[in-house]
Amino acid sequence: MATQLLQESAPRPAGDVTSAGADITPGRRAASGGHYLRAREARAIAVVRMAFGVIWAVDAALKWLPSFAAYALMDTLGDAAVGQPPLVQGWIDGWMSVADAFPVGLAISLALAETSIAVGLLSGAFTNAVCLAGAVVSLLIWSTGEGFGGPYGDGSTDVGASPIYILVFALLAVVGAGGTWGLDRLLHPHLGRFRWVSSRPSGGLD
Repeated sequence: MATQLLQESAPRPAGDVTSAGADITPGRRAASGGHYLRAREARAIAVVRMAFGVIWAVDAALKWLPSFAAYALMDTLGDAAVGQPPLVQGWIDGWMSVADAFPVGLAISLALAETSIAVGLLSGAFTNAVCLAGAVVSLLIWSTGEGFGGPYGDGSTDVGASPIYILVFALLAVVGAGGTWGLDRLLHPHLGRFRWVSSRPSGGLD
C-alpha cells in the first residue's frame, strides 16, 4: 500500500500524458485564457491580434484626417440615416446633432478611441480591456455610421463589418491573445485585483 501511494504521488516526467491523454510537455502547450493552447496556436493567435491592430491603426489614421471632422463624419451619418425605420433614424439624427455641434470634438474622440485600440492590440497590453472597449466602439459605429447594416430590403447585401469586429474581439479576449508576444506577459502578474483587464501569460512562450 505504501509503495502504491509513493508511486501515485511521484512527479510525472516531462512529456508524460495525463489521464485525459493530453500532452503537457513544457513549451508544447501554453496556458492562455484559463485553458491550454499549443505553442503554434498561441503564436498564430498573436499574429491575428497584431494584424487586427494594423486594421484599427489604418482606421484611426483616417479619422485623424481634417476631412473627417470637416464633412466626412456628417456625410457618413447622413447616408446611414436614409431609409431607416423611425426609431433608428431618430438615434442617428441624435448623433448628427452632436456631430453638428461638436464636429472636431467628436472626431478627435473617435480617433483617440481607435488609436488606443490599435496600440493595445499591437502591443498586447491590457488585452481584455482593449477588446471590451473595441467591441463597444464597434457597436457604436454599427448603430450609427453603418445604420445597423440597414435599411434591409431588396438590394441589401450584408449587415456591415462591425458585427464581425465584435466577434473577433470576443474571440481574442476568450483565448487570451495578449499572453503571447504581448506586454500582458509582464503586466498581468502585477495588476492584482485588476488582472482581468489583461491576458494571462502564455507559459513557455517568449
